[in-house]
Amino acid sequence: MMLFKLSIKNLRKSMRDYAVYFATVIIGVAIFYIFNSIEKQTVMLNVSKSSYDIIDLINRTMSSISVFVAMILGFLIVYASNFLMKRRKKEFGIYMLLGMEKGKIARILIIETLIIGIISLGVGITVGIAGSQVMSIFVANMFEADMSSFTFFVSNSAIAKTVIYFVIMYGVVILLNTFVVGKAKLIDLIHSGKKSEKNTAKNPILCTVVFIVAVCVLGSAYYMVTVRADQILSTTDILREIVKGIISTFLIFWSMSGLLLFFAQKAKRFYHRKLNCFTIRELGSRINTTVFSGGIICLMLFVTISVLSSALSIRKAINDNLKEMTPADVEFSIEMNSGNTILDIFEKTGVDMSIFQDSVDIISFSAADNGFTMSDTIGDALYDMEFSKDYVEYLKTVSEEFIKISDYNRVARIYGQKEYSLNEDEYMIVANYDTIVSVRNEGLKRGNIIEIGDKKYHPKYRECQDGFIDMASNNTNFGLILIPDNANLEGYKKEMSYYIANYKETSEMDTDNIAEYIDGDEFHNKINPADKAWASIKINSKTQIYNNSIGLTAMIIFIGIYVGIVFMISSSAILALKELSEASDNKEKYNILRRIGVDERQIHHSLFTQSAVFFGLPLALACIHSIFGIKVCNYMFETFGSSGLIYSIFATAGIIIAVYGVYFLITYSCSKRMIQDKK
Repeated sequence: MMLFKLSIKNLRKSMRDYAVYFATVIIGVAIFYIFNSIEKQTVMLNVSKSSYDIIDLINRTMSSISVFVAMILGFLIVYASNFLMKRRKKEFGIYMLLGMEKGKIARILIIETLIIGIISLGVGITVGIAGSQVMSIFVANMFEADMSSFTFFVSNSAIAKTVIYFVIMYGVVILLNTFVVGKAKLIDLIHSGKKSEKNTAKNPILCTVVFIVAVCVLGSAYYMVTVRADQILSTTDILREIVKGIISTFLIFWSMSGLLLFFAQKAKRFYHRKLNCFTIRELGSRINTTVFSGGIICLMLFVTISVLSSALSIRKAINDNLKEMTPADVEFSIEMNSGNTILDIFEKTGVDMSIFQDSVDIISFSAADNGFTMSDTIGDALYDMEFSKDYVEYLKTVSEEFIKISDYNRVARIYGQKEYSLNEDEYMIVANYDTIVSVRNEGLKRGNIIEIGDKKYHPKYRECQDGFIDMASNNTNFGLILIPDNANLEGYKKEMSYYIANYKETSEMDTDNIAEYIDGDEFHNKINPADKAWASIKINSKTQIYNNSIGLTAMIIFIGIYVGIVFMISSSAILALKELSEASDNKEKYNILRRIGVDERQIHHSLFTQSAVFFGLPLALACIHSIFGIKVCNYMFETFGSSGLIYSIFATAGIIIAVYGVYFLITYSCSKRMIQDKK
């Protein structure tokens, strides 16, 4: 009982010191619960069967990622516990000096850890339960679900999983704390508050050279992953640029302390003004002793910003694309190796055509034996652009697809797109995949002439026009060449058969039933029987594209937010604990400043500046990294477009300001209390 009362008294006395620890554990528990309760959130939503399949996949993915997240949070809790242990070593030394056994000290720690754990776990799960109700609205909106049957819920499985993971984490913390106390020596504990001063100054010339080299290497990595992205063709190439970025980040942090002091001392009026000399030296020492952790935090923040921005951008882009890229109910396509069109196959398999209306069927052509490729359309412009040899060879293998202008206009009519006209000696290209469009435009700008059936055609437009035939959730049309109806296609083969239609309600089925039937296995097996003599028919239905896109969007969003927020919490907590540790160790320095007449306002201003720069430096470099990282992500996910990029950047900035700002304010407040002169 005495040990319990002592533990409670210690917790009350050190409550402010535990502020960062409590905030980290509570937020971690809440996030962990929210993302592991998605299964319970979706049970009460009225969604389609295909959406349930997607949700099930998301649940399994979240469970797997939760193991990784638990490891990160476990490390964070252990790291925070070590900070608190360091703060209390002198206290434990006094206990031992008064005759208390190490076993009793260990029991005090166990009791305190259990109390902190139970309180944090309880508050965290409570916050998580409240947050999961809000998350349910977000999930319902994403899956366009009916929430009429939605009620307040608590996920017992998520609570159980959260408790199990965090009990394991706290078990590790208790074992480590007990081990530290068992190995501690009285002399070390008593003198733990004394910090020996070390000369951490670096040679400014060496720091300048290292900084310049690091910036050049980093600039090279930026250049390669953006301007010369087409030169990155293998995993090795990608890893090389990643390694360059990581090494450069650590070198910049290593050289920063020496450069900061060197240039500040050169500006004598600034350096000797008020407490600037003290502030600069403290900052230099702090950065110098946190090179590794500062680099790690910077990289974690970079991943957070890039992942969150890209995830939110992709979500908005996909939602925007779906409205534009699925203008009809269904689109069928097949390679015409067997000579059968879609209508031929429907007739052979007995498909009921009464369920379709506003239908269009067209055929595209291509040159036999790969005789007309994208390189022929681009012309000499291909060799004037800085493409790798492998990329040029690739463009020489991509066969062009030709469609008669009247056929394309029939599709454009049902899609609600612009219709075109061509003179007898003109051609045009419709495409929407940005990278390929930019390449094709170089050839069109030069008026590249193509030859079909011994007749030459010149481009009507000097750039690609927006258009497509294949319905999809994103921009995937590399290019279709539209030609006059009277073009001589002798020697060309029939490449693809397309059939586009809307659903027509019948006496037996409404449009929803028809959509479910078209997307079902029965219809797929009907038009693609095992003994078929034709290639498999590809079906792009609006409902299936919506469901698949929503599933992909949800997966990206959930993973991005989950991992991003955990990384953000980890980075902020590590910085906060580092700053609090420095404030604790340097308390005597601030007392000396008071003795020589420095007022509290200047001391607090110096502390605020140190904290702001210490928090801001990793974030600033991470933001610079992210400018190029987001460009790389957009390049990788180019088919989704970038319509939501500005929105996603502002949303990510809001999340960072909220989380980072809270930790900064807590850290500054606790640091200010630590350096107070209690006399």
